[in-house]
Amino acid sequence: MALGCGFPWPLPPPPRVVALAGCGSSKPAYCTDRTNLNNSVKGLTSLTASSGISGLKSQVNTIQSHATTLVSSAKSDFPSQTSAITSLVDALKTGVPQLRSALAGEFAV
Repeated sequence: MALGCGFPWPLPPPPRVVALAGCGSSKPAYCTDRTNLNNSVKGLTSLTASSGISGLKSQVNTIQSHATTLVSSAKSDFPSQTSAITSLVDALKTGVPQLRSALAGEFAV
């Protein structure tokens, strides 16, 4: 997979935030949590090379925090969707150390 700029993305694709029913005019708490997670996932696209692995790791930690909050608030209403979110975030979190290892080998002198 490549990001919009053509940069190869060796990590699992970022989690897509599922559309949750019921986020209309009188919103349950999980709607705000979904928006927060969505915004943190979008934050991945603002990372640059100067952000480095530490910037990526920080953003992934933010995503994990927002995902945990969303899963807690929506789990009883959306068990399969929240399980999928948890699995995707776990895969994303696992990919960061793999990326660090790959880059260390790639740029070793």
